[in-house]
Amino acid sequence: MNTNKKSQLWVYAVILFTSAFIVLLFTAYSQIKMNKNLNDYKSQIYTKESEKNKVQQNFSSAQEMNAKLNEDIKKLEEEKSFLQIEISTLKEDLAGRDKMIQTRNDAVTGFSDAIMEYLNGNVVACAALLKNVDVSSLESKTSAVYQTLAQKVDAEAGKLLFDEGFALYNRAKYGEAAGKLLLSFQYAPSEKFSDKCLYYLAYAEVKSDNTALALEHMGKLVSNYPSSKYLNSAKRFIEKYKQ
Repeated sequence: MNTNKKSQLWVYAVILFTSAFIVLLFTAYSQIKMNKNLNDYKSQIYTKESEKNKVQQNFSSAQEMNAKLNEDIKKLEEEKSFLQIEISTLKEDLAGRDKMIQTRNDAVTGFSDAIMEYLNGNVVACAALLKNVDVSSLESKTSAVYQTLAQKVDAEAGKLLFDEGFALYNRAKYGEAAGKLLLSFQYAPSEKFSDKCLYYLAYAEVKSDNTALALEHMGKLVSNYPSSKYLNSAKRFIEKYKQ
């Protein structure tokens, strides 16, 4: 009886010991697993923190780079505006230079054409061409030649036109005469025949029923040629036809 009880107690003790051992073993395993999981979690947290820090660093770097890019873009835009202004200025200068060259070429061409007309004996045509030449566009030496030629041609053309106009006047072709005489005076207002030109121009106009123009021409004769032999006749003409 006592032996059986002892055997039972021993069995219970073994079972209890074994159970306790198993519990301790499971607890130890759980603790190890928990520690491993905790370490894994800590490692994940560290990794996340590292990634977060890296992202923040990258974000800061990106902001700095963006700020620098914006600054570079602003500088480039300023340089672009400056270059556009320079290009516009250069274009204007080029256009002005082209215009100046074209004007000079036109003046030289017109002067050359006038010389050719003079050499061909067309004095009036030469005078007309010379009037259209932009003398300021010619070089100084060419301009001096122009002035000499223009003075000579104007006097010759004026005399030629006066002779033609006076001949037309004597043939009672007063309209044609007035055109020739007016052009003669425009070319040669300071020649010996200029007062006579105005005198017959006024009579040609009055005979063409252009009294106002006739009075204007006679008034110019009185004002500009006080020593003219036609002065008294011109004054009588004005008294007669003025209203």
